[in-house]
Amino acid sequence: MAKRRAQGSLFRRTRNGKPEAVWTISYHAAGRRITERAYTDKAASEQLLAQRQREAARDEVGLGDPYRKHRSRSLRDHLDDFLAGIAARNRTKKHRSMMRARLLCAFEGMGAGHLTDLDLSRGEQFLGQLLDDGKSVKTRDHYAMSLRQFGAWLVDTERAPRNYFHRLRNVARQSDVTLERMALKPDQLWKLIQAAEARPVARYRETHPQALPETFERLARNGRRRAALYLFSAMTGLRRSECVGIRWIDIDLSESGGWVRPRAKTAKSRRVEPLPIDERLRQWLVGMRADMARDTGRVPPGKSCVFHVPKNLPEQLRKDAEYADVPVVDELGRKLDFHALRTTLGTMLARSGVALQKARKLMRHSSAATTAKHYEKLDPEDLRADSDLMAAAFWEEAVTAQVTANATDHDASGRTDVPSEDEPKRGVTG
Repeated sequence: MAKRRAQGSLFRRTRNGKPEAVWTISYHAAGRRITERAYTDKAASEQLLAQRQREAARDEVGLGDPYRKHRSRSLRDHLDDFLAGIAARNRTKKHRSMMRARLLCAFEGMGAGHLTDLDLSRGEQFLGQLLDDGKSVKTRDHYAMSLRQFGAWLVDTERAPRNYFHRLRNVARQSDVTLERMALKPDQLWKLIQAAEARPVARYRETHPQALPETFERLARNGRRRAALYLFSAMTGLRRSECVGIRWIDIDLSESGGWVRPRAKTAKSRRVEPLPIDERLRQWLVGMRADMARDTGRVPPGKSCVFHVPKNLPEQLRKDAEYADVPVVDELGRKLDFHALRTTLGTMLARSGVALQKARKLMRHSSAATTAKHYEKLDPEDLRADSDLMAAAFWEEAVTAQVTANATDHDASGRTDVPSEDEPKRGVTG
């Protein structure tokens, strides 16, 4: 029989005519009846019932704990809600997957299953363990950023009173960068473009000299399209994922001036920012479209992809660079990959004297500091001309000022720079 406990009851359910071992409590809260399984110990079950009744009474007068209901949920449930919020802000699936993997790894590393298991010390220990396991400082900072974002979301959604991880700061320095990309010089870029077309045919001819002409033509055609991809990325700064999404309808090849409009879906900023295309690149794309029309017997539809970006593109790029005698790693340890073509654009803009704010717009960065920090790989020789120009201006102005000062001093003493005929010249005895 149920025992009344001031608007609550304690009882055992019966199963097959026998009472269960676990006690059940029932109480009123928020205007409804709540039934909850308690413990096998009666005294502990009575204490749980009393606790629930006190909580219900405090909630009724506005003194309850607003975070109590969230503490009982697992961290995985909160993480699902967090990722749903990220998706609502139009973040990519890749970003959400990466965030989920990092946070799940962090929860496991901290031994956390509920909100009550989260605290700063556990987060610091987890990040320290990452470094001990050989992870880079940059990777450690990525995990710290994910934890900070998750902690801030808990506060914003009123699931936690404070951000447990707000003091997990980034510690990476410029010297900690493990991957720094090189910038190709114009002659190196052109060699790479030519190698993309010539290498497949030359290498295949070495091992298959009796191959059909159609095979060589197919290899040359694929090489030309890869060469166009290299040139397009280096002249527009588009990333690999953005090049994949480019359709013919996104490119304006009119003679008045070409433009390309990266799709917001593939752009990192999720914005459509048109980019100009120079005349030679426009002609290259016109010829590429004509080749595709000749191969297929029709003009490529507007919604068809402009470039085929294979999965083994990094390997193809490395082979093209080796064939063109372009270093894959330069003397400063900077590496060549597809994204280095974007770095090449930033450096060419700097070498051409383009203003930093204009370079930022062409690179589609939100901050000019990003353009200056990551995409201007100027060599010491690039600075020689400007340094000489500055030095020449300095010496010209300094000498002119000295001559003017000397002339003023002579005028003040009543002398002139040219001695009179009756005055003996300095250093001459009569």
